[in-house]
Amino acid sequence: MNFKMKINKNRNKKLFHYLYILSVVLIFLYPFRHVAMGVDLMDGGYNYANFRYNGLEYMDSMWFFATWMANAVGHLFTQLPFGDTLLGMNVYATLPVSAIGVSAYIFSVKELKIPAWIAFIGEWIALSLCWAPVSVLYNYLTYGFLLAGVLCLYQGLTASRGHLLVLAGIFLGLNVGNRFSNLPQAGLILAVWYFGIINKKKFSFVLKDTAFCVLGYVAALAVFLGFISLRYGFGSYAEAIVNLFGMTEQATDYTPLSMLSGMIGGYLDDTSMYWIKRFGLILAAALVLCLTLARKNIKTARVLTGISMPAGMWWLVTEKFLYRDYATYNSIYDQCIMVFLMMMLLAVWQMYSRKYTGEEKLQAFLVILLILFTSLGSNNAIYSSINNLFWVLPCAFGMLCRFVCREKSSVAVPFQGILLVGCLFLVWQGAFFGKTYVYEEATGGRSFDTEITAIPVLKGISTNQEKARHLEELYAYLQESGLDERECILFGNIPGVAYFLDLTPAMNVWSDLRSYSVDRMESDVAKLDMADSASRPIIILEEKAFAYLQQGGVTEENLEETAAKKLHFLGEQMADNGYRQEFFNGKYAVYY
Repeated sequence: MNFKMKINKNRNKKLFHYLYILSVVLIFLYPFRHVAMGVDLMDGGYNYANFRYNGLEYMDSMWFFATWMANAVGHLFTQLPFGDTLLGMNVYATLPVSAIGVSAYIFSVKELKIPAWIAFIGEWIALSLCWAPVSVLYNYLTYGFLLAGVLCLYQGLTASRGHLLVLAGIFLGLNVGNRFSNLPQAGLILAVWYFGIINKKKFSFVLKDTAFCVLGYVAALAVFLGFISLRYGFGSYAEAIVNLFGMTEQATDYTPLSMLSGMIGGYLDDTSMYWIKRFGLILAAALVLCLTLARKNIKTARVLTGISMPAGMWWLVTEKFLYRDYATYNSIYDQCIMVFLMMMLLAVWQMYSRKYTGEEKLQAFLVILLILFTSLGSNNAIYSSINNLFWVLPCAFGMLCRFVCREKSSVAVPFQGILLVGCLFLVWQGAFFGKTYVYEEATGGRSFDTEITAIPVLKGISTNQEKARHLEELYAYLQESGLDERECILFGNIPGVAYFLDLTPAMNVWSDLRSYSVDRMESDVAKLDMADSASRPIIILEEKAFAYLQQGGVTEENLEETAAKKLHFLGEQMADNGYRQEFFNGKYAVYY
C-alpha cells in the first residue's frame, strides 16, 4: 500500500514538473504571437528608426542620451541576422519581454511559493496587458531592470545577503542610463526601511543595508556617466539633460508635476470614481447580507456572497463596465484601475495583519511600490503600470489566495468576493485584449488582411490593405525616380517611414514631435543644403501636413499649434529653395 502511494506520489511529482516546464515554455512563446502583425508609423517605427540610424547626427542629443542604453541595445539588434527587417527586429525586441515574463513566473513559483496555476494566470494576463509596442525598448528594459532590482532587494533582505542589495542598487542605477526619468525608482530602496521596521532591526543594520543599495546605485551611475563622458565628451550628458528639462516648456505633459498629477488623476477622475462607487455598493450589499443573516456562520456568508456577487457582476455588465472593443486599450483601463486600487488596499491590510509573515508583508509592500513607481517619470498616467505587471499580478493573485485561505470570518467573505470579482473581470478582458490588440498609431490595428511583399524591410508583415498600398506606392515611386538614396525630412506623425523605406533622415526623424522645439528645428534645417536640387533632402509630408501647405493653413484643431509653426517654417524653406510637389497618393506627398 505504501509502495503504491509512493509510486503515485512520484508520478504526480513528474506530472507537475512537466506541466511546470510546459508553462515556462508557453510564457516564453506567448509574447511572439503578434510579431508579424502591424505597421506602426508612429512610436514603433520611430524607435526602430532611432535604432537603425543611431547617432547624434540623426537624433536630438536630448533623447539620444536620455534613452542611451535602449538605443544602444536596439542598434545592436539591427546588426544581427535579419535585423534589417521589421519581422526580425520584432522578434529580437520581443525577447526581453519573454525573458522578463519567464523570470517573474519562475521567481513567483520557486521563491514566493505561489501555486503554479495561479502564477501562470497572473503572468499570462500580465503579458496580455502589454500594450506598448516591443520596439519601445526603453520601456521594456526599464521593466527588466526594475524586476531584477526588486528580486535582488527581496532576496537580499529576506536572506540577509548584502551583495544582493548592492546588486539591486546596480540595477536601479543602470536603469537611469536606460531612461533618465527612471531616477524616482530609487525610491524602491524604501523596502529596506520597511523590512527593518517590521522585523525590529537595529538602526545600524538598516543603515548598513541602505548603504549597500546606495553603493550599488552610485557605482552604476558613476560607471555609466564615466563611459558616456569618455565616449562623447565631458559635459555632453549634462547638457542633454538640461535641454530635457527645458523641453517641458513646449511639452508641458513632461513636467514632474504634470506626470504626478496624471498618475494620481487616473485613480480619482470621474470615470474611476463612477466604478469605485458601484463596486462599493456591491460590497456594501454583500456586507449587509452577511452581517444580518450570517454573522457567525461563515458557510452561510459564503453562500450569500456567492449569490450577491454574480448579481453584482451582471449589474456592472449592464452598466457597460465591459468595453468590448479589444482593439483599443480602453477595454482594459477601468478593470486595471479597480484591480490596482483593490490590490493596494489588500496589500496594506496584509502589511498590517499579524496573520502574515515578514516575507509576505514585504511582498505586499513591493507590489504597492511597483504599481506606483512604474508610472513616475512617465507622461502616460497609469498606462506604464498597466504595461509592467510581470511580477505584480502573479504576486497580487498569490496575496488574494492567501487572503481567501486565512481570513475566515463573515466580515471577510464579502471582501474576498469583491476582490475575486475585480480579478475575474480583469482576466476576462485581459485575455481578449491580449488576443486582439496590436499597437498601431496608438489606437490599435483593426485589420491585418494584407501581407506586404514589395518592400524589403516590411516583407512578411501584415497590415490593412490601404496602409500597405500607400506604402508600396511610395516605395515604388522613390525607387523608380532614384530618390531612395537621398536623405529625407518627414513631417506628419510618420517617422516610421524612414525605417520602413530605408531612408536616411536628414535631421530628427519625428520633426513634428512636441518635445522637438521650433528653435531646434530651425537650427537643424539651417545646417542643411536645401538649395542644390541634385542632392538636397527630399521632403515627405503626411496627408494632414500636405493639406496645410496646399490650403495655406488649417485650424489648430486639425494641427497642433507647435507643429503648425514648424510646418509653416518648413513650407517657407521649401518655397525659398524651389521645392516642388512631385508625388501624392492620398496619404504621402513627396517634394524635392
